[in-house]
Amino acid sequence: MVEIKNLAQLETQLDQWEAEVYELTRQVLAGISAKLFNAILVRSAQYSGDYAANWKYSIGAPDLSFEPGLFEDRSTVRVGDYGRFKGMEQHRKEGDGEAVVYAQNQARSAFGSAALGETIFISNAAAHDEPYARLIEDGKIKFRSGHVGHTVERAMDAMARYTEIDDKAAQALRREKI
Repeated sequence: MVEIKNLAQLETQLDQWEAEVYELTRQVLAGISAKLFNAILVRSAQYSGDYAANWKYSIGAPDLSFEPGLFEDRSTVRVGDYGRFKGMEQHRKEGDGEAVVYAQNQARSAFGSAALGETIFISNAAAHDEPYARLIEDGKIKFRSGHVGHTVERAMDAMARYTEIDDKAAQALRREKI
């Protein structure tokens, strides 16, 4: 027979432990979602920047809003400031920062606020003549050099290393931000 003399103290310690585990788990899951969101952003094809800038991070329901023409007045970026590239411009390409940073800034208000059990959605409703986020993912849009498509698939491949998370990985993921 086991006798517990200070049951109230034990219950308090167990409650504290449970709260700590809950918060650690929530932070790790937020880190995984941030890592995936960031991976999707930097792998997104760009021409005008609309596709990359319109990735949405939401909790509970997908955000299917689309903000077209965010960079219309500057859909090209400078290639270089010296030599034969001085002043030359080209259309955006995968990984260009302005659209990526825009999407990250929009997502920060929702980041980290999901409770365990809530669903985090990463969505994109980019469209011009037709919805093209799905077409990009399915590889049905012909890209110029430097663009691959299959954005989410490639980002998920990058996340494959997180099938098991040890303490070191958990600590790194807790620090991950959008």
